[in-house]
Amino acid sequence: MAGPFRRSSLSLVIFLWISPLLHAQAPQDQAWTVLKDGLANKDVENRAVAVHLLGTLVHNAQASDLALKALKDERPEVRAAAADTLGQLKVRSAVPQLTTIVQKDTDPGVVIAAARALVSLDVPLDMASSTLC
Repeated sequence: MAGPFRRSSLSLVIFLWISPLLHAQAPQDQAWTVLKDGLANKDVENRAVAVHLLGTLVHNAQASDLALKALKDERPEVRAAAADTLGQLKVRSAVPQLTTIVQKDTDPGVVIAAARALVSLDVPLDMASSTLC
């Protein structure tokens, strides 16, 4: 992942590029537009950052749904970010998907993130250990 300078510079460029499009929107709608654009971005770092930002939207069904969708991203960085976000948001409905990831995903970082999310969701240790073996 690039350093914070590159990420903040990129965020500024994106903001300046889309800001004329946002003036007609309410601030909350503007925020969702920027977030959804980040989630759909071609750049893996931008998608991963956008997924992590979903973790700040506690008790928000749309954020949970978008994080669940990100679990299916082709890139492991985004899937790991999605798993972390689902654990942070305490999305209990994600337990089956996170368990499947622990069992079947080939990327160790994604598996660790999914296991960490399961622990934060208070999945019983016997269930977590049986999925990790």
